[in-house]
Amino acid sequence: MGRQGVAIRALSQFRETKMNRLQHFFCLAWLLAASAAQAQLPMPDTIWTRIYGGPNHQVCHSIQQTADGGFILGGYCYSHITSANNDMLLAKTDSAGYMQWYRSIGGPSEDYAYGVVITHDGGYALAGQTSSFGTGYVDFYLVKTDSLGNLQWQRTFGGGGGGYL
Repeated sequence: MGRQGVAIRALSQFRETKMNRLQHFFCLAWLLAASAAQAQLPMPDTIWTRIYGGPNHQVCHSIQQTADGGFILGGYCYSHITSANNDMLLAKTDSAGYMQWYRSIGGPSEDYAYGVVITHDGGYALAGQTSSFGTGYVDFYLVKTDSLGNLQWQRTFGGGGGGYL
């Protein structure tokens, strides 16, 4: 008996330009539906493809399907808003993959998200690392947002020697 499976892929693409090197990240989310057991999966059909990103780099490390059929993406981006460094990135799409909102979270130094989960209250938690907060070197960084990506709280864990995920 077959079962339904869903696979999501995030791909990054590096582009070279004549004037300078720019990293562009295009988080391509393919929603794939398969109806056979994993050992005998036929090549699935692509339901939709969306490209997200801008002139600087954005990296998607984690993706989860939300209760409304959309997706929540976690990663990091180069931000001119909060600093000239990388910040955590949290982005929400609808079920057709169209961007509903995105948030840049971080401080004056480097902040990265490597995982995102949906919390019991419908919000999101990002796990990663920071050199903006905590000891000032590299610490574990846990961020909690509401369902619209608004920051509720943030915590750092680690000591003077640094902490990596």
